[in-house]
Amino acid sequence: MERHWIARWALVLFLLGGIQLPLVAQTPPVLIDTNLPSGNLSQAYRYTFQVVGGTAPFSWSVSNGNLPSGLSLDGTSGRLEGTPSATTVATFTVQVQDSNGQTASRTFNLIVTTSGFQLQPTAAELVLLQGRTASLQLQVIGQPQTNNPIGFSLLSALPAGVVASFEPALLSGGDSNVNFVAAADTSAAAGVYPLRVSGVSPPDSQYASFNLIVRPPPPEIAGFSPPGGLPGTSVTVRGTQLQTATAVTIGGLRAPFTASGPNQLQLSVPRGARTGRIVVVTPAGSATSATDFLVPTFALSLQPGVATAQPGSQVLLKLVATGQVNNLVNLNVINLPDSWSAQFNPNYLDSQHRQANLLLQVPATSPLGNAAITVSAGIVQAAATVQVLTAPPRLTRLFPVQGPPGTVITLSGQNFQPGLRLRLGALELPIFSISSNRVQAQLPDGVASGRIQLVNPDGQTVSTSTVFAVLPRTGPPVLPPP
Repeated sequence: MERHWIARWALVLFLLGGIQLPLVAQTPPVLIDTNLPSGNLSQAYRYTFQVVGGTAPFSWSVSNGNLPSGLSLDGTSGRLEGTPSATTVATFTVQVQDSNGQTASRTFNLIVTTSGFQLQPTAAELVLLQGRTASLQLQVIGQPQTNNPIGFSLLSALPAGVVASFEPALLSGGDSNVNFVAAADTSAAAGVYPLRVSGVSPPDSQYASFNLIVRPPPPEIAGFSPPGGLPGTSVTVRGTQLQTATAVTIGGLRAPFTASGPNQLQLSVPRGARTGRIVVVTPAGSATSATDFLVPTFALSLQPGVATAQPGSQVLLKLVATGQVNNLVNLNVINLPDSWSAQFNPNYLDSQHRQANLLLQVPATSPLGNAAITVSAGIVQAAATVQVLTAPPRLTRLFPVQGPPGTVITLSGQNFQPGLRLRLGALELPIFSISSNRVQAQLPDGVASGRIQLVNPDGQTVSTSTVFAVLPRTGPPVLPPP
């Protein structure tokens, strides 16, 4: 065991002594400033030198020459500031040293005159949304020494998809401000871009720096439908920049949703939701609906859900509210068929009246078929179907009441419709003649005793009260009537 440990330590010492780790090359610092803005006597001056490369932190110093009277260089930030107290043309060398001892230096001339101007942005950053335009005002403080206009230019590269201009491009006379106007297309990359601009009126030159921040635009909600609904209701939200939504709330409660395009969301009203605004949250910001989504405190039902009626008759439906009806709500039928009439009793619901009767008058000219009836109490709705049918068939006589297969039977009654069918058990009887009150048919082979059923084309049925007795055949088949 001891030999194994000795062998292992020997290997470790050999590797540590024999392996040479490569040294990582350090990039030396580089001063990127080339010119300094001129200064004015008794006016505040500030300028921060910029460095690339090297390893922070940096230390700054004046290695040769002298700064103008009243100015000083901060050794930690590289900021040159103060208030010049004498006119001069100062020449001095600024040196920067990084944490590894590497240095860089550059010699500058700084002109301080009794008159001149300063260029100062009104904000430290300009926020530009993709697909939008934004501007930042630059203030010109003071006047140039000469009558030459001030020309403006951008000294930094703009990101792809962004263009910019100065309005006006030349400043003269009594003008004191210029606007830096930037426009981004929808593909411009989001990010922070340091910019530097200049204003030059020979012999004066001034510079200003600020950050251009490109961001995606925040979402906007243009509207939603329906205007309200109970939990489980599907809601369509329309607007812009909705495809990156990370959360949607109704009245502060999260709602499940799916994006159906950049301008539309589908959400479901969650259980427990209350009346409130719809809020869509995205990484670029949030949007709030202009109006509340209404979540009612009650539900409606129409009873029965399916009712039958005849042209020229009346139908009575009952409207029932479940839950809390806190406020008075008026009742309406929102899709009443043509020529129909409707009457509620009472015509409203409230905390004391949670039920109402709906009497429908079906005109004599009403077409046959199904009519969908929808009742609304505010945003809450209930639906029922009214089946408009002809008068049901009636049977008054069956003759004969017994006989073998082949027997011709006659059914008498009322409201027989063309195209009706007759059945005895599982077999359908061949029909020879039909009128509104009489039908004749023949019993087929294989039929069994039972009640004969008449089925009108509208689905209404009636059966004989007498059981037809099928007898054994004792003679030749009976021929159908001529």
